[in-house]
Amino acid sequence: AGEPYLAAATLATATSGDRLLATGLEKASYLVIEDGVTDDDTTGDGPGIANHAISAVCTHLGCIVSWDGDAQEFACPCHGSRFDGEGEVVKGPAGQALERKLVVIKDDQVRLLERAPEAV
Repeated sequence: AGEPYLAAATLATATSGDRLLATGLEKASYLVIEDGVTDDDTTGDGPGIANHAISAVCTHLGCIVSWDGDAQEFACPCHGSRFDGEGEVVKGPAGQALERKLVVIKDDQVRLLERAPEAV
């Protein structure tokens, strides 16, 4: 709705291992929630937003994947491709991993950049 994603509000209901769909972007992506993440904008001992997000666009034919929290996998509803929690191919027909986006948190706003993080 044109409003920024706020890190504190996002983390208030998130748990480690979650993949949260961020919409309203040119290409939808999933924020990765995990333990051991620290930055200047989020504090506390709970989970944090990782420095990378995972594209929701399947690399096979461009369908939007969904997160299956029980299986801890992304699933493509079109042709059955499956990807692990980091976007790596588990089952084809997709032959490439889901793209990664760089996540930057500044002034409590979550920002996704169109370049892959240097190290994940």
